[in-house]
Amino acid sequence: KGIIHRDLKLANVKITPEGKVKVLDFGLAKAFQQEVSTSALSNSPTLSMAATQQGVILGTAAYMSPEQAKGRAVDKRTDIFAFGAVLYEMLTGRAAFDGDDVGEILARVIEREPDWTRLPPKTPPRIRELLRLCLEKNAKNRRSDATDVRLDIEQASISPLPLGPQGEH
Repeated sequence: KGIIHRDLKLANVKITPEGKVKVLDFGLAKAFQQEVSTSALSNSPTLSMAATQQGVILGTAAYMSPEQAKGRAVDKRTDIFAFGAVLYEMLTGRAAFDGDDVGEILARVIEREPDWTRLPPKTPPRIRELLRLCLEKNAKNRRSDATDVRLDIEQASISPLPLGPQGEH
């Protein structure tokens, strides 16, 4: 829909009683919103100062893309990174990037890979590769949009073969 959410996280994804997935809280997708605070680090404060300006940090640390954590300009690939972090957490029960405080979490987002060994052994190869493509540090090498991700997930349910180097099927 041409919207960059900027704060996609597990707490903002709900499943309705009918089984439909809903993404909530588009506050950062709109104009500047007031800062929200909470004490849980996995649901750390949404850092907000302005909409999409370069040099401004917006979002929740554990789900931020590296470019977002550095205060650089963002595009829809930022939400793809956050989706990867959400999917990783859904599969492992642990955040892809964690730490004792927001600064430590941001440093890990920028500098480290998630612990891929935490993925359940039965995770299909296509889903493992999709996670790698979503959580790619360099936005240029990341999955480009949600349509690509949806197609990858559909393919994973059909064929267990891994994706090609650039995500080709």
